[in-house]
Amino acid sequence: HRDAGQTTTSIISNYNNDGAKINFKLKGVSDANAQVTILGSGNVGIGTTNPDRQLELEAGTGAFLRLSSSVGNETAGNNIGKIEFYTNDTDGPRVGGFIQTLAAETFGRKNTMIFGVTSSNNATATEALRIDENANVGIGTSAPGTYKLSVAGDLKASTGITIGEAESNDPYIKLVSASAIEGTKIWYDNSVGDTYFDNIYSQGTQTNPAIRFRTNVYGVANGLINALTILSNGNVGIG
Repeated sequence: HRDAGQTTTSIISNYNNDGAKINFKLKGVSDANAQVTILGSGNVGIGTTNPDRQLELEAGTGAFLRLSSSVGNETAGNNIGKIEFYTNDTDGPRVGGFIQTLAAETFGRKNTMIFGVTSSNNATATEALRIDENANVGIGTSAPGTYKLSVAGDLKASTGITIGEAESNDPYIKLVSASAIEGTKIWYDNSVGDTYFDNIYSQGTQTNPAIRFRTNVYGVANGLINALTILSNGNVGIG
């Protein structure tokens, strides 16, 4: 539209219903193969003339969506691309989640991917999970270090955890505590009772490091029983 003072150009279809569509296509391309289609519902299709969502991409070899950065000399921390999930909730419009890729070093030769969620009321999403440039995963931490999986918090498995299956290296479990008082603990809990295996380095007046195997009778207050204790001097106590 080129009327004087007109600042909006419109492409109009006079069919006012959800079945109406506007096709964008190159010369010689049939309507059925139009490159871009806008339906009366507002859905937009690229590579499809019948999009089921606000934006749908389709290709015979699978559709690709690319977010590109035009920066020619990336530095660590630069944003490469980000998808935000925004809510207009009346309680507090905000970014409720996001997926983002950052440059991990100069020139962007390595990258980090971040997944963010909202973890408190009316707050903008923050990092929840990170996959660093070494494919190490951090949950609740942005620095997984040299570990394939680093979790800041508790872990729960409904069935079991397998370590070292079909590996040439000997598998191991390493329990590390930042406190010299609490030590480390393996705890089995069920509806009948509890079983503990723990290492107490120093607790109260107990300054002699020990490994203890303990049981607890379910429902009995103070029912914890030291079944077997091994002290650092080699002495073993049963009961």
